[in-house]
Amino acid sequence: MNSKDYGIVKNVIISVVCLVVVIIMMKDAKYIFTGEAKDINQMIENGEELKVGEHVSIEVTYVVDWYAELTQRGKRTGTKITYHALAVLDSGEIISLSAKKDSKEYNQIDKLVDDTFDYLMDDSCPEPTTVKFTGTVRKVDSEIIGYYKEALSYYGYSSTGDAYMFDIDTSQKRIVSILLLGIAAFLAILFGILAFLGYREYKKDKEARIKALNEPVNNKLENDPIFKNLYARNNIQNDLDSNLNTESTEVENSEVEVETPDNTTYSSKFSLKKD
Repeated sequence: MNSKDYGIVKNVIISVVCLVVVIIMMKDAKYIFTGEAKDINQMIENGEELKVGEHVSIEVTYVVDWYAELTQRGKRTGTKITYHALAVLDSGEIISLSAKKDSKEYNQIDKLVDDTFDYLMDDSCPEPTTVKFTGTVRKVDSEIIGYYKEALSYYGYSSTGDAYMFDIDTSQKRIVSILLLGIAAFLAILFGILAFLGYREYKKDKEARIKALNEPVNNKLENDPIFKNLYARNNIQNDLDSNLNTESTEVENSEVEVETPDNTTYSSKFSLKKD
């Protein structure tokens, strides 16, 4: 595979990969561009299964308690600390809520924890105010799954079935998704065009090579720039040889008169030979 072929294949691969990214992200296009997402309570009511990575919304009224703190350190992302609480859905099922410390969502959940406790302990306390969050569904992290099950058991809830976590998103993540979608779409189009132009050039070169192979050998050599000078020199040499042959013929056909001592004149023909 030459460099041109490799370039075409590379551009095709990059374009396809970017196109796949665009297709995957377009599944959440409604959420990315508008912030609207399916409601978890309605999904459960309709018998739909929660899908990991799906963007959904959730309305929460009762939050039992915080049950875990998770610290994650990454070379690129730095240190990320999240707090996790048990939320009770309208269907009675439990889902884990995840929020960063001191964030707006953390303060909202913390207030729901206090209001839920007061409401359960004192009938005179008002019911907690429902709060709507938007985020991503994923499985409970393996580092805290043990604490999750312990909290369920402590508060008398069943731990059967998959343990889902609701990772609350912010508008900043949506902006990042929009940028990534735009960049992926641009690169898919750009490298697609480059691959098309490269293939068209490759096709032209291939047609030129096939045409050259079908031409007569003499014509191909005479038209080849490498052999033009050689043919020019050969033509000059042929002209010189032709001139020499013409002069030799004239000499051979000429008569030479030779004087003898007795003043008798004779005619004789002879041929000149090259040394």
